[in-house]
Amino acid sequence: MALPMQTAPNYTVRLPSNNEEVTFRPFLVKEQKYLLLMKEGENSKDTFSAIKQLIKSVTSESVDVEKLPMYDIEYLFLQIRAKSVGETVNFNMTCRNTECDATTQIDVDLETVEVVKKEVNDNIKLTEELGVILRYPSVNQIIDADSITDPEEKTMKLLESSIKSIYDSENSYEADETPSSELRDFIENLTLTQLEDMNEFFESVPSVQKNIEWKCSSCGTENSYIFKGLNNFF
Repeated sequence: MALPMQTAPNYTVRLPSNNEEVTFRPFLVKEQKYLLLMKEGENSKDTFSAIKQLIKSVTSESVDVEKLPMYDIEYLFLQIRAKSVGETVNFNMTCRNTECDATTQIDVDLETVEVVKKEVNDNIKLTEELGVILRYPSVNQIIDADSITDPEEKTMKLLESSIKSIYDSENSYEADETPSSELRDFIENLTLTQLEDMNEFFESVPSVQKNIEWKCSSCGTENSYIFKGLNNFF
């Protein structure tokens, strides 16, 4: 006779990028290996590879993790972690007063963490007739760019990944259907002013954030700190 197996509860969360509903379950003992890989990963590629595998496992691959922007991955992982291990994470925060080195324990509720977005235009007019539609790179595209050691080449790779389409007065050209060499030529022929207009979009990439405030238990200084990005929460 086979042993009875419990059924893990299901939860739902909406992705910040498109409000799509995703159903997930808590991760189980058999998936602890992914958490270990996250902690022992030597680089961002190892870490996010483990996170992607974990998300695929607990969502039954109902969401295309490979195409999600980084902030969706971060937010989704935090919500899964909250339901799997506990909503609260404890941090020992050091007082910002340079004359005080006391620490205060702060509890952060992961379910209150939000994705902070800035209002930014993704349609960049380069000339009267020429423009680009931008998008935030997927987690895979960011990982690929992070593996490049040359700063200039890394920037070019991210720029290529962030172009959704290019249009003129007559046609629209999808970046995913355009050879990489042509995208590279297009970017290299931009003026510095046009590149700055595009960079404003990249500087507004959303991220998971949580602002905390506390009063130092030793000197009474009022402190504040913004947790930003997944690594900040662990």
